[in-house]
Amino acid sequence: HLATHDDDLMFPVIYAIGKDGKAWDHIPRNPEGSATLDPLFDCIMKTIPPPSGDPDKPFKLLVSNLDFDEYKGTYAIGKIQQGTVKPGQSVLIMEENKRITRGKIELVCISVGLKRKEVRMAQTGDIVALSGLSDMKIGQTLTDPSDPTGFPMIKLEEPTLKILVSPNTSPFSGKEGTFSTARQIEERLLKEKKVNIGLRITNNPNGVGFIVAGRGELHLAVLFENLRREGYEFQLGKPEAIKKVIDGVASEPYEEITIEIDKAYVGIISEELGRRKGELLDTHTDQRGVTMMVYKISSRNLLGFRGDIMTRTRGNGIFATHIIGYFPESPPIPKLRNGVLVAFETGKSTGYALQTVQERGRAFIGPGVPVYEGMIIGINNRNEDIDINDELVEVTPKNLRLRKKYLTKQERSRVSRGLSATT
Repeated sequence: HLATHDDDLMFPVIYAIGKDGKAWDHIPRNPEGSATLDPLFDCIMKTIPPPSGDPDKPFKLLVSNLDFDEYKGTYAIGKIQQGTVKPGQSVLIMEENKRITRGKIELVCISVGLKRKEVRMAQTGDIVALSGLSDMKIGQTLTDPSDPTGFPMIKLEEPTLKILVSPNTSPFSGKEGTFSTARQIEERLLKEKKVNIGLRITNNPNGVGFIVAGRGELHLAVLFENLRREGYEFQLGKPEAIKKVIDGVASEPYEEITIEIDKAYVGIISEELGRRKGELLDTHTDQRGVTMMVYKISSRNLLGFRGDIMTRTRGNGIFATHIIGYFPESPPIPKLRNGVLVAFETGKSTGYALQTVQERGRAFIGPGVPVYEGMIIGINNRNEDIDINDELVEVTPKNLRLRKKYLTKQERSRVSRGLSATT
């Protein structure tokens, strides 16, 4: 599964201690002895081929990323495929062979470690950041006006998962975040859309907020974690798989999940993925007792698997997934967890109250934690929470909270009877 051709296994091996700046082309007898990184650099020079582009041809670069600077504007980042580039040079912006506009490069920068350094010229093979060009898009080509042709546009897989992002409406709204209004969230999402070309962002047709679509759980999770760390406060709805009708058949995205786990936990994996209607494609166990399992499963049924299985296997195992396409929609699966325990008034949790909670289920919080009515504080031992799907995640720089969409018991009762919560 790792190599499709024998040549894939023909690679040099370097033994190194990165934090000490030591490397060897053989197993050292005394790792504590003096050494340098020269064997690593020599191996790179010997093994990695030089850039294949022609430095004498007109300049051409495919924009593979964008960056933003508050003072210097947008940077177009990419590898120079041919020619050279200097500050003040005029270029055409192309989408394949369609001319978009003309611009002039102000700064040419290369990376030195984690810093960006301005240079007077960059040549074929250099990865550069170019400023002075506005409204750039990833996948466009920058080219010398004497050669008005572009590279094929970058094509990415369509989003497979969508989620509602909206301003925080809990009683704690605005207390822990710097940016919490709908306008601030929208501006940040639109900025992200420019550099994260696999993302799709639309206004929520059913009310306040935005529908953010991405290529799987990890794609969206990284975005929301970045927003949280930047000081944004918002709430998230339940993720949903993006379905399509293909040749008249209702279809949904499927993923291939590869799991490496100690053989002692194989039964747990098989049971969980069996409940989620996963199809076993391959499995084998190596001499170390590690079992590799490959499953095909719908993205919808895979939601929440990683967290559940990491708990049940005590953190053992390695999981990797990738989208393999759309297939006919799988049958619905039964509810995979019990109901929740919901706070019925605002205040701070106490040790005495949590003793009662422990008798009914598993608490998420400890004593002295601020709570509000409608906030989810634990998992019920029994399946009693009838409005289980009516839930949101409150995200702030300091906390992640689960809550009911409708905070009061009266509102939830009205909604469950099909009545408007405002009547």
